[in-house]
This record gives sequence, C-alpha cells and structure tokens, in this order.
Amino acid sequence: FFFFFFFQAEDGIRDVERSRGLGDVYKRQVIRNAAKNMTKELKQRKIKNSIISFDEFSAEEVGKYLNTWLIENAEHTKKGGGDDAVDEFVVHIKEDLYSKLDEIQYWVELAKSVILSKNIVNQSPSLATPAWVEEQAQLLFGSAEKAKLSSIVGKELEEKNYGCIYAVGKGAVSPPRLVTIHYTGNASSSEITLALVGKGVTFDSGGLNLKPTNYIESMNLDKSGACSVLAAIHCINELKQPINVVGCLALAENIIGKECYKPSDVLTSYNGKTVEVVNTDAEGRLCLIDAITHVQRHYKPKIVVDIATLTGACGVALGLDTAGLFTNDEKLAETLLKCSSHVNERLWRLPILPEHVKAVKGSVADLRNSGTRYGGACSAAAFLKEFVEGETKWAHLDIAGPGMKSYSGSKLALGTGFGTQLMVDLAKSLMN
Repeated sequence: FFFFFFFQAEDGIRDVERSRGLGDVYKRQVIRNAAKNMTKELKQRKIKNSIISFDEFSAEEVGKYLNTWLIENAEHTKKGGGDDAVDEFVVHIKEDLYSKLDEIQYWVELAKSVILSKNIVNQSPSLATPAWVEEQAQLLFGSAEKAKLSSIVGKELEEKNYGCIYAVGKGAVSPPRLVTIHYTGNASSSEITLALVGKGVTFDSGGLNLKPTNYIESMNLDKSGACSVLAAIHCINELKQPINVVGCLALAENIIGKECYKPSDVLTSYNGKTVEVVNTDAEGRLCLIDAITHVQRHYKPKIVVDIATLTGACGVALGLDTAGLFTNDEKLAETLLKCSSHVNERLWRLPILPEHVKAVKGSVADLRNSGTRYGGACSAAAFLKEFVEGETKWAHLDIAGPGMKSYSGSKLALGTGFGTQLMVDLAKSLMN
C-alpha cells in the first residue's frame, strides 16, 4: 500500500515554512531534520511505499529534502541489519518546477554519490584491498566516454621513484598503487582545473608502530578519502559537468610483513625530497605526497585538493562533525567554505604556522613524517605543503573526525562518505 505524506500536515514541514527569513543555514538544517524525521517515521511504521507532495517549495529545497531522505533511507538499511528501507518514493512537485528538474536531480546525484562512497569504504578489509578498490574504479569508469583510468602498481612504483607510497604498502599481499581517473568534461580545453587526491589506506594496522585495541578495529575506514574522491569523480561524470578534473587514489595497506618499512628508514619521495620515518603509523601523508606530486607533474592542475582521514588530532580539536581545512590560497578557502555550507559538510579553517613547519624538518633527511604530540593536524598539513609546487593552489581536508561514525551499541564505526558532496560542489563552483 502507499502512505500519503503531505508537507502541510506535518509539524516538521511547518518548521520549514517558519524558517523562511531566518537565514539559509537554519533553513537548510530544518529541511534536513524534516527529511530525517520522515525517514524514521516510515521505518517505524514499516511502510515500503510513500508519496510526498511538495506544494510551496523551491527546487533547491525539494532537492535538499530528497538528498537527505535518500542518504538516510540507505543509512537505516545499513544500521538495521535488515531491509527496512522504503522501496518506492513518489514525488509530486508544483508545475513551475518542471523547468528546474536538473537542479533537483543535482541533489539526487549527490546523494547517490555519498551512498556509493559508503558502500565501498564499509567493505571488509580482507575483501577491500588496494586491488579490489582499483577493480571498483574500473567497473565505474571502464566504459565511460569522458573518463580514462590508469594505474601504477607495485614494483613499478619503486622503478618510477614513487618511493614513499611504495614503502608503505610493500609489506602487504596486495601491492600498493596509484589509480588516476582523468575526466574530460571540457574537450575544448586541455587545461586541468582541479585535481582531487584521496588517501586510500585500505587497512591501517599502524605497521611496526602497531595500533592498540580500541583503535585498530575500524581501520578499514582509512581509505575514506580515496572512496570519496572516486565517488565524486563518478558523480561529476554522471552529471556531465563541463570541467576537466583528475582524481588520484593513493592505495596501500599498512601491514606488518617481512617486507614492511621500518622506523628510521629514509625514503625518497617522487618529488625528490627525502623523508625519515619516525613513526610507521604516520603512513597516510607518505602516500599522499607521492600522489600530490604525481598529479602536479603529469596533469599540471590549477588547484589540488587532498582529502584524508589523516590525524586523530584533528578529531580531538574539532569534534566528529567538522573537518579541518588547510590551504595556501584565500580565494580557494572562501570557495570551499561556501561549498561546505551549501552541502552541509562542515569545514573549519586551521593554520600552518612556522612552528608546525619546523616540527617536520628532518635530522638525517629533508623531512620527518611526524612532528611532536602538539598540533598534530597542523604539522601533518605542514608536511604535505612541502610538496606543493610552483603556483599551484592547494587545500588539505582532514576528515578524521566526520569521515567515520560509531553507532550506539556498536564498537565498530562506519564510513560516512563525508567530503564527496563537497568535492562535486567545488567542481561545479569552479565551472562558474
């Protein structure tokens, strides 16, 4: 049977009406809360088919409502352990929105990209190896008309001087790799506007600096950044955005094995700078620096944005709902913060100060891969900044807090897909 749900009859929707004039941020949150509450109500009543009527709402309000509902509907399925999702959801909109269906569809595609990211990141680590993640990328882009996929795998990384990511992953059964997706949405230009780089450590044991119990259990989620990049590029391709974008997945397993890298090793990065290993559990930044250099040297993008579950320190500083933003460009910071607010994926800007730069200077190499215990998120960002070349505009998003979420009653966290919508919205903003 169908459940008829009319906006005007529900308290949550009256709140949407009352929110007009109270500010965009407040209104967006009210819309999302209304969608979450409806999803919860349908679940509790075990209703599988629903019709909703939008009578007095803009295209963006309808889109954001559907965006939240789609994500929450999939979320309940994941949390509940059974299929409690709504099977059919019929939407009625007013006639004057027919010309704005593309705007509504944009928010639907954003929701689908978050669900895709979560489906990949939450796989078991024994299944979701670097090779498996590359296979998912091949399935998504193998027949794509405007996207080309390439990869550098295993010993080839060492031979081509990608010494840092190779070191991190060489102890694992599944070799490390850089997987690059080149999306050409604007064939009239050879310029790459944006490169997205994602940390993809498919399982992070900490290496020889082994993580303890209560920290290691959810380390299959340390590939969240790469999964969000993969899903974002897929969404940009589905939307046929007229922009040239590169996505690079830095994939490795940080595992103890007979070939694993060791504290006191000195590594040579693809950039040519040397790095002394003071902690094998500071592996994500080693993967990222070779990927950041790779996209700059081979694609010469105007902007590079990397995204990573990089430091627990950032989660301690900002909590579990806000990511840290570091950048060398004021205009890029402004654009990212605006996109962050638009898609409700919160960022907070953090500094890179001289003391953070000093903390990652090496004693027997150019750099060291970990600073002091203080300002860990900032010193990690300072380390990455050392590999930004020339006039490249760069931003680093540390999503260690909001990238994973623990549900009540469970010790295991799940990936959230955080950053996926933000990166798609950034690409859309740069088109303008």
